[in-house]
Amino acid sequence: MCAAASEPLHYPAAVSQRGRPQKRKQRLFENANRLTPFERQKSNRRDELRLKKLVGPEIAADVLENGYLLQAADIAGCSHEVVAFFADERTKLPELQGYFAPDVFTIFRERVDACNVHDVLCGVCSRRSGEGSGARVKWVQCDGCLTWVHVNCAALSQRPKGYWYCSVCED
Repeated sequence: MCAAASEPLHYPAAVSQRGRPQKRKQRLFENANRLTPFERQKSNRRDELRLKKLVGPEIAADVLENGYLLQAADIAGCSHEVVAFFADERTKLPELQGYFAPDVFTIFRERVDACNVHDVLCGVCSRRSGEGSGARVKWVQCDGCLTWVHVNCAALSQRPKGYWYCSVCED
């Protein structure tokens, strides 16, 4: 037998990395926990979010996965608040036209056009702006899911300067 074979193996001591990580690793960690604004999300994610709000998760999954076209019965039960959500131009309703049966999109578009943007409910307290008082109430819109929230309900003292995300998007 060889004398070297009877000695235990020695591994080199671990060396801690000093300084900044490589540029590739920096980019990897920077984007890991960053939330993406609605407009920068992939189109299929935006469609999923809007369809879930419109018809619920089950029908939205059927539309996206199986090519089901929304019928009049699917949107008949939409509340006034959901229709008001689509009156906001950031929701980009025309992008969803391909998911509707031809006549149904026209009907829904007419409902949205007849709706007032100010009919949206707060995502936290479920009230309209200044309901019960004549005071003007400030609002902030989540940049992730486009939900409107009263500034006070969001525990903010004023509107944020950059992007703002609701507690649902941050979780």
